[in-house]
Amino acid sequence: MKIFDLVSQFTREIAAYAEAGFKNVSAEDYQKRLETCSTCPHKKESSLADTCGLCGCIIKAKAKLATSDCPHDPPKWDPQDIKELEKNRNDHVEIRDKMLKEKIA
Repeated sequence: MKIFDLVSQFTREIAAYAEAGFKNVSAEDYQKRLETCSTCPHKKESSLADTCGLCGCIIKAKAKLATSDCPHDPPKWDPQDIKELEKNRNDHVEIRDKMLKEKIA
């Protein structure tokens, strides 16, 4: 993969991530993505950071981005629904706030 292609891919990934509000996947989903990538034949191991042989991204970074997907055809994991992520996080905040109010009262 040429450096121009890597920079272009990285720019697209970061632009989508920023546009979605810099949302990351949950710790559980992050681990699932890393496990999936760890057995992929396209994984390129390095002493600095493992990268994807298809898109050139650093696996540990790409796997965290809720907006990113696996470049394999078909993808081994998909981008997450940002609206659903936000709803789930808001639900957790509401539950936490309710529990704190009940504890204080």
